[in-house]
Amino acid sequence: MISRRTAISTFVAAVGTALMPLSASAADGQPFAPAEAGAANQATEADWNKVSRVLDGYKGVYTRDTRIGSPWNTAFNPDGPIMGNGTTFAFMAGDHRTQNIYVSRSDMWRDRSSRNGQQYTAFGGLTIRADDGIDLAQGKPVQVSGFTSSNEDGPKLVDGRDDTKWCSTVATNGGSAVYWAVVDLGQAQNISRWVVKHASAGGETAQANTKDFRLQYSTKSDPKGGVDADWTDADTVTGNSAAVTDRNLATPITTRYVRLQVTTAEQGAGNTLRIYGLDLYAQPKLAAQSDFRYEQDMRNAEVLAQSEGGFTTFTWLSARENLIITLIKNTTAGRLPLEVSNWTVNSNAAAEVRGNMMVATKSGTSASSNRASGDGTWPGWTVNVAMASKVIGNVKTTVTAGAGSTNRTNFTLDAGQSVTVVSAIEGGKQSATANSMGQAIDTALAKVASRSHAHALASAQKAHRAYWKQYWLKSFIHIHDSKVERMYYGLLYELGCATSASSENNAGLPPGLFPWTANDNPAWQGDYTTNTDMQRQVDSLMTANRLDGVQNYVNLLEQYWPEAQRRSASAQNLNWVIQGTGRPTSFTDGINSGALVPTHIGPWGASTEQYNDSREYWNSPADASSVLMPLVKMFQYNQDDGFLKEHLYPMLRSVAVFWENYVTLENGKYVVYGATHEGVAGRNPIFDVDAAGYILRNAVDAAKQLRVDSDRVSAWQHIVDNMSAQPTFLYNGKVTICDVEGRTQANPGSTFDSNPVTIQSVYYYDSVGMSAPPTVKEKYFNYLAVKNGMGTARRLTSATRLGYDIHEIMDHLRIGSIDPAPGDWAGLRGNNTVGDLGAVNLLGVVQESLLQSNEGFVNVFANWYKDQAASFTRLRANGAFLIDASQDASGTKTFVGVRSEKGKELSILNPWQGRSVGIFRNGHRIAAKSTRNPLGEILTIPTKAGSYYELRVVRRQQAAG
Repeated sequence: MISRRTAISTFVAAVGTALMPLSASAADGQPFAPAEAGAANQATEADWNKVSRVLDGYKGVYTRDTRIGSPWNTAFNPDGPIMGNGTTFAFMAGDHRTQNIYVSRSDMWRDRSSRNGQQYTAFGGLTIRADDGIDLAQGKPVQVSGFTSSNEDGPKLVDGRDDTKWCSTVATNGGSAVYWAVVDLGQAQNISRWVVKHASAGGETAQANTKDFRLQYSTKSDPKGGVDADWTDADTVTGNSAAVTDRNLATPITTRYVRLQVTTAEQGAGNTLRIYGLDLYAQPKLAAQSDFRYEQDMRNAEVLAQSEGGFTTFTWLSARENLIITLIKNTTAGRLPLEVSNWTVNSNAAAEVRGNMMVATKSGTSASSNRASGDGTWPGWTVNVAMASKVIGNVKTTVTAGAGSTNRTNFTLDAGQSVTVVSAIEGGKQSATANSMGQAIDTALAKVASRSHAHALASAQKAHRAYWKQYWLKSFIHIHDSKVERMYYGLLYELGCATSASSENNAGLPPGLFPWTANDNPAWQGDYTTNTDMQRQVDSLMTANRLDGVQNYVNLLEQYWPEAQRRSASAQNLNWVIQGTGRPTSFTDGINSGALVPTHIGPWGASTEQYNDSREYWNSPADASSVLMPLVKMFQYNQDDGFLKEHLYPMLRSVAVFWENYVTLENGKYVVYGATHEGVAGRNPIFDVDAAGYILRNAVDAAKQLRVDSDRVSAWQHIVDNMSAQPTFLYNGKVTICDVEGRTQANPGSTFDSNPVTIQSVYYYDSVGMSAPPTVKEKYFNYLAVKNGMGTARRLTSATRLGYDIHEIMDHLRIGSIDPAPGDWAGLRGNNTVGDLGAVNLLGVVQESLLQSNEGFVNVFANWYKDQAASFTRLRANGAFLIDASQDASGTKTFVGVRSEKGKELSILNPWQGRSVGIFRNGHRIAAKSTRNPLGEILTIPTKAGSYYELRVVRRQQAAG
């Protein structure tokens, strides 16, 4: 058998220059050299070499089936290599012989079956497998020794489905622990290969996999299943633990009747039989030339995959087009029959053949209704998407439309021969002039036709790789801890796949909770959860200097905003929010020109949970503030006046108007009624108090900058100046923040919930920072002393914002998020990601430890180790500054440089406290103003747009020029 590495390198060498995977070079383990002033913050080839070494050292490798998502229709985030361009997403999965590329689209949404909202839904995919010929057993008559019910009887053994099984217990098997099934093939058939699919192949525990069993045949004209003398062994398996048994018979048989006999039904002491399939084939399987392996290359967003079915693939999903390209190579020594299918799933799906192309389609629909929505009634939608696929190469192909919504292309490759599968996924939300299903099909067919030649594919791949090179060069870091660094780049790759707006036919929507899905009903509708989840996908993009990924997020909010204003103007909706909060008075009128957002929303103004009661809000008045938070930071970090005026301020103003009219004035203080934790209602929830203050402070600043709403600014500022303090209580003898007012040692309520929302507003709403007085920070440190929600980004990002012990923060990050076995919510996966897409805000734990700028000044290595070398390049800071910095193993800063994009005033914490520091531009020292805060000396200078500044230790007598 050829080794894994040999098989991949042989495949790479054979592909040629048109579509070539880049060779993998292991990371050399050397730290990045410090940033240098000569680079002046501009990306160079030296930078690319640095980043490439790191990324090549973090290949995402799978050498065995993942347990998450098998059989790949998990309602959460499936595991496996991922690809995406923000509109089209794909992940790879399958068994050791079959490769599946599951495809989803950011715009594939439909009505919930309950008709009280909408949901995200699966689209379809591609399947590549060795053509094993006809399964001789499928659909044939079966007799079994026993079965538990008609849903788990003998015919389920040979129905060709992966989600049904033959199941029996000793009690339903006549008291015997030996089970048998007899299949009547109808006439004598030649059999050379048999396949048994055990419990874990159907998604059950591997402990239930069949352990000891045999395949038998009979020469009698009417053999009896329960008479052993009627049967002869063809093959015997003992000690099996695998999900699938796939064996060639040492001596092929010719028979009409076969018996599967099981003598040990499970791995342990249990005796329940669970078998999902028995397949029989006339042709033997070819000897595998490589081990099963997936290898995800984050640098180029490409996947190399090896199948034990005798073939290897190389796949990429274009960053610039809704296009998936897969090269297939025969790695056996003989001719290999193969089948490629393209398919769509579940409702409103269909398939057809157009010449030598396969076309699979699916529609997502939301019916119009007279329900109030936005400026009128609900208009509904139809989304039409078509996937056209074609096998290109020097082979004869047979293209057929299969049953349901599946097409197939069959062909045979000679030893070492390759073909290319080109698939285009086009369409979108239908309008009067665009995206009918016919147009979607025509666009997909035309795209495939335009990419059916080697030079066109090479050009497409060049553009794809150029995009990812640019993406990685926007910023990068190097830190000592390889586990944390691996996670950092894995999550950054996931963000690049999920939030990109780079496709030529961009759907214009951000990713929902689970953009990679093969499930028609993902959890929480797969929607945009406004109280915390949807923001996490874009919040980390600011410091990471990848602002392009925010575009589709802005689109979504502007689409929803008329509905947010309608809800704010409804007294009924406002009273649903305050229900049970203790607010002294109910609303008799709505808040006109305000904005109120429910907990779950969808695209194009949809509200995905329409209960018409308080469950739409879970007592939270702050969801509109939460969804705007990333856009406030967007402006702070890019200082784009056009973005402020045209996009941010209209929404920011309406949320400020909402808070102005929502708070109550009680005893000289403004009070908020709502909930920090969903449905845990009360007075002055810490999250809502901080949300109101954050929005109003930023609305005041924006209105002054734009010179508008002077009549409201004073009212907003009065609320900020007189807002109630964050709630606290005495816990273990120490003053500690809490979720709402009125908590006690005996009744802390949800304060220390495992989902630590209580402290989240530290980084969400910039409520407190490292330079705050010790007495203020102590209330938060006392909260952190209670070890709840360890490993979560909410807790750890807030902790590092406060300057909490970095050793404990990173220990908790590893223990809580990185080191556990991969599961739905934690554990570093083979693709270097952690759980669902929301986990990308773990990036913030690292970034906010390396760089902070939330308190009006830049702080490099703000909360980093003092005994480890580290560096970062082009991380973005408040004020539209790009920061380079490095430190040595003693924690001494070795370089600090700043590029000013917009010419704003720069304030920066002296990196060498106690020493005289100068700030230089083009070799000339700039006069700096020196002030102090609790962290030390702050240096402030005016800057010029486009200029680069370097900080250096100087002799005290060296004057500014």
